[in-house]
Amino acid sequence: MANCSKKTEERGTDSDFRQPSAPEPLTKMFPKVKVNPEDTSHVMGLEQPHTPIRFCRKMIFTLQQISSLKQKLMVRESQWSQAHSLLQSHVEALTRENQELHSRLNVNKRSHQSAGSSALQLGSYNTVRANLQH
Repeated sequence: MANCSKKTEERGTDSDFRQPSAPEPLTKMFPKVKVNPEDTSHVMGLEQPHTPIRFCRKMIFTLQQISSLKQKLMVRESQWSQAHSLLQSHVEALTRENQELHSRLNVNKRSHQSAGSSALQLGSYNTVRANLQH
């Protein structure tokens, strides 16, 4: 017995030591839980189209798809938000530029009109004077 462990020597060769037996059926371990053949058919690869396990797998797959789609939606919303902000700032810049150009145009029109009216007045005076001399 030189090769045996100390506990084996203490028990002796005729001890009560037994190999573990096969596990008890699930119905004995969990008497309130009903185990149907279709619940365990996945182990043997015999899943039926509408078994609870197949349903759970489909449910998990669907939930994963939903999660993935939500993430993609969030990324797209972020991209659209950035694009919208960029376009909005461009529109605002163009609006300011347009207003500035309109104000310059109005100033130029007023300057031109006042210069034109002075010329008209001067021209009218010369026309009247020329008519008087004839």
